[in-house]
Amino acid sequence: MRYTYTEHAPFDAKVEAIVVPVSEQEARVIPRTLAALDRTLNGQLTAALAAGDFTGKEHSLLALYPAGVIPAARVLLVGTGKKKDVTPLEWQHVVGAAARALQGMKAKRWALVLPEAYRKTRKPSELGALTAKGIIAATYHFAEYKSDPAARLPVPDFITVGPLSAAQAKAFAVGVAEGTAIGEAMNWMRRFGDMPSSDATPTYLADQARALAKSDKRFRLTVLDRAALEREKFGALLGVARGAATPPVCIVLEWRGNPKQPKEWRALVGKGVTFDSGGISIKPGDKMDEMKFDMSGGASVLGAMRAIGALELKTNIVGIVPATDNLPSGTAYKPGDILTTCRGKTIEVLNTDAEGRIILADGIGYALRYEPKAIVDLATLTGACIVALGTHYAGLFANDESLFRALRTASETSGERVWHLPLGDAYTREVQSDIADIQNLGKRGREGGAITAAAFLQECTEGTPWAHLDIAGTAWATDQQPWRGKGATGYGVHLLVELAKQWAR
Repeated sequence: MRYTYTEHAPFDAKVEAIVVPVSEQEARVIPRTLAALDRTLNGQLTAALAAGDFTGKEHSLLALYPAGVIPAARVLLVGTGKKKDVTPLEWQHVVGAAARALQGMKAKRWALVLPEAYRKTRKPSELGALTAKGIIAATYHFAEYKSDPAARLPVPDFITVGPLSAAQAKAFAVGVAEGTAIGEAMNWMRRFGDMPSSDATPTYLADQARALAKSDKRFRLTVLDRAALEREKFGALLGVARGAATPPVCIVLEWRGNPKQPKEWRALVGKGVTFDSGGISIKPGDKMDEMKFDMSGGASVLGAMRAIGALELKTNIVGIVPATDNLPSGTAYKPGDILTTCRGKTIEVLNTDAEGRIILADGIGYALRYEPKAIVDLATLTGACIVALGTHYAGLFANDESLFRALRTASETSGERVWHLPLGDAYTREVQSDIADIQNLGKRGREGGAITAAAFLQECTEGTPWAHLDIAGTAWATDQQPWRGKGATGYGVHLLVELAKQWAR
């Protein structure tokens, strides 16, 4: 996608559409910056606002047709809402809503007018990153299993942006490069979640990691297959994998971005359950088809590693993805079984549908070999987190205040929202087993289910600074929004990149 820049609002651009963001306040009183456009359009904007066809409400859209008075075929108004909505997340939604609308119109060349409110409150580089990411993420369209080629929608290939001074345009372009890397990494990993699990197997994820590792010599990849998992005593992952025909793997992808500190590592660990039937504790059939996205935590880690490499961040990070299906069969693990992790911790299995925390126990255990300064895990772990927070925030748990603050900062910068949930001895006692070290359900069953799951994981960290992100509600969209389609959302990639940027600094 090619960007060009202009010092003035690009109302004279030779494009298929001009995107004009308008706030609710501007929809009531046309600002000076839009008055000239309104005159050129012979009062179309004034007429549309007077008729109440457009109010500036967030993500609302209205197309005006200049009929040759300017080079553009259409002017697309997009609502930015109230002034309080001038946030990184809201700007991504604004440009995303416009991009999706124009994609439906098959428009590939357009111009974007940057609102004064955003130019005053955001650095040009930040605005450039959010713009590029928002457009790329919004125009993601998963149609590779459609037999009709016409089902595949076009993506933008040329965008003119203004008004920006020469210095602002230079900084904006730097941001565009970063946002493009993040957006492309998001879409790459979203595809894994949208693919059927018959194709997006643990082996497929490993093959994708191999292709990524070949892109830069600073990547080092190890794929632990079943034989290696047995040698390394991954009893937790192998236990969950017992019922599956597809072989399990653990993907270990190192980014060696700081050779001056070769022993200083941070770890990202992602749950990679490529299909989750619940195992012997089988799930209800309703919406079980969506359980192909249960590897979204692992996909987010791989996506983040791709973006970290593309941005050449000067930090050493290892991404670890234990991956398997969780299926019932005559060989499947059962309630009552006891599994032993690669660190020797024993787990009493009370429910085979609480498998994510079990395989993460081995993933976190393997991360400890690096003696990391921090571990962050991501997982579509619990329905309880969706009950608590809905689909707008991921649950954030941490045993370290510095790491918690870093993740909150990364959340604010990326627009990927998190909400702090508690930990503590009271919850730790809930996961102590009578016959093993820990059990994979809390003693009170569903009560505080997201928290007891996190408490289980904390017991596997051996005191290392650690944070857990329960992304069960944020990784998958069951409904369509103006800025996003259904399916995998790509949540976590930008958040982890912003965290890695802090580590690099």
